[in-house]
Amino acid sequence: MEKEEKRISHQFFRIASQFSEMERKTQLSLEDETFVYAEMTLVKIIKEQPNIHVTAIAEKLGITKGAVSQMAKKLERKGVLWKEKDEENQSRVFLRLTEKGERLYQVHGAYHRELDDFVKETLAQASEENKQFLLAFLDRLEKHILQIHIQ
Repeated sequence: MEKEEKRISHQFFRIASQFSEMERKTQLSLEDETFVYAEMTLVKIIKEQPNIHVTAIAEKLGITKGAVSQMAKKLERKGVLWKEKDEENQSRVFLRLTEKGERLYQVHGAYHRELDDFVKETLAQASEENKQFLLAFLDRLEKHILQIHIQ
């Protein structure tokens, strides 16, 4: 059994490495502009959480407010978003998508749907018990990786 556990661990690291490389290389073009994965992720967050502010985005992504602000400036120059001051808290800024940002969200969504469809198809024959085990395993793995990353 130890051999299978080692194989699972090694395969997981290979897959994680491949995802990391894919994320690093992923680019999308829209209207003569190129967008990297991190920019598309920011667009996705803004679209799916309309009243999210820069600080909350930074916390969600585990990066600094400065990094979010820099990326937002870049996306603003590319015509993807605009900034709106929070009327209740003038030090807080909301990020809003332009029409171009909405189109980028749609195009990027197709990438996510492809992976979602693969997972759905792959798990279609799995029992509910197996799905729950896999979900629990992935949750524990994610928490473990975050603990390692923090230390």
